[in-house]
Amino acid sequence: MSFVILFISIVTQFIAAAFAINLIRLTGFKLAWGFIAAALILMGVRRSTTFYGAVTGVESLPVDSVAEALALLISVLILAGVILMGRMFRDVSEKSLFLDSIVENIPNMVFVKEAKDLRFSLFNKAGEDLIGLSRKDLIGESDFDFFPKQQAEHFVSKDREALASRVITDIPEEPIETQARGQRLLHTRKISIRDDKGVPLFLLGISEDITEKKEVEAKLTEALIQAEAANEAKSEFLAVVSHELRTPLTSINGSLGLIAGGAVGSVSPEVGNLIGIAVKNGERLVSLVNDILDMEKIESGRMEYSLQTLNLNQLVSDSVQGNKSYADQFEITLNENLLPHDAIVSADGERLNQVLTNLISNAVKFSPRSSEVMVSVLQRDDSYRIEVTDRGPGIAPEFAEHIFEKFTQADASDTRNVNGTGLGLSISKAIIEGHGGQLLFDTAVDKGTTFYFDLPAASHR
Repeated sequence: MSFVILFISIVTQFIAAAFAINLIRLTGFKLAWGFIAAALILMGVRRSTTFYGAVTGVESLPVDSVAEALALLISVLILAGVILMGRMFRDVSEKSLFLDSIVENIPNMVFVKEAKDLRFSLFNKAGEDLIGLSRKDLIGESDFDFFPKQQAEHFVSKDREALASRVITDIPEEPIETQARGQRLLHTRKISIRDDKGVPLFLLGISEDITEKKEVEAKLTEALIQAEAANEAKSEFLAVVSHELRTPLTSINGSLGLIAGGAVGSVSPEVGNLIGIAVKNGERLVSLVNDILDMEKIESGRMEYSLQTLNLNQLVSDSVQGNKSYADQFEITLNENLLPHDAIVSADGERLNQVLTNLISNAVKFSPRSSEVMVSVLQRDDSYRIEVTDRGPGIAPEFAEHIFEKFTQADASDTRNVNGTGLGLSISKAIIEGHGGQLLFDTAVDKGTTFYFDLPAASHR
């Protein structure tokens, strides 16, 4: 039995020595683990000599089985301890490699400095690429070894500020002279790493190169300034055009109206026909100028609304009456469907009438002769709805999604006799949205279309 115990003890000691040698590689603690490994090897050699002498009869085997058992137990405990330590250090080593891999592959510069002298102790690959120096040149050195004095003093000042604080020190813009890429602009964050007593041990810094980002921002800012200047110039141009066009157009239309009315004597039917065409074209030009100016106000955010208390029944009735003569030209019956009680809202009456006139004129133009266009005021909970319904051909699906776009009109084959600027619906939509509503429509091909919008009742606005 003593032979077996002695043999197992020897094997255990040599295995423990092997693990101790392995820990030298894992931990780097050569002196400590080397001493333990040497002691185990010497113990194993000595006991192997005893075992060999006992087997060959040269030396007698110790008869103290208890002592041998105790020695075996100690050897087993040493082996278990060494194995456990090996596993612990292996786990730590794997975690360290994992963390090192993360730091190494972060696209921003990551560095660590010793708190006592602010010398670099860690630098990742992104930092090497940015600065243009290798780690072996950086580790153990300070900012004064690589950067201009004024710049190095700035870095050190921010380092000391971060070490004195327990929160992240944020430096939004920090210029840096690099050997690889010249001057760059960094966004840097620094924080102190402290021990359990709160004493700073290291300074951790992460720097993002924002040079290109800032260049793009500068270009965008310049482009925005230029765009605003161009928009302002456009607005001024349109204001001038408005004045220079509308004034003579008003005069021309007035003069033509006087001639058509016989104020300067009778004219032949042929001349009267030409004057009539001229009047219509003059009115179209005035309408176009007004629409362009409204569109410019909307796009520049300068469209203003004069809100007042209105009765939608009266507004719709007035608009219907004002457009009856236009509907008569197309042999269209224009009717109204009003609520039996007042429909009070807070709105700009002139702008709402502009919307209604546009919707009614569109409905009339796209309706077959001898048909009806209905303008209705409906109650909907805490709001009122205005609908303009025609019995026209409806809106084709491929055109419906573009109906509110500027200068958009239906296919020319369907509208060869329909005039318009293509801005009316776009302007109307913006006006309704300016009142907090939406201009929408329902349509069915060959059955007709209903445009509608809701406005909150005055007491609920």
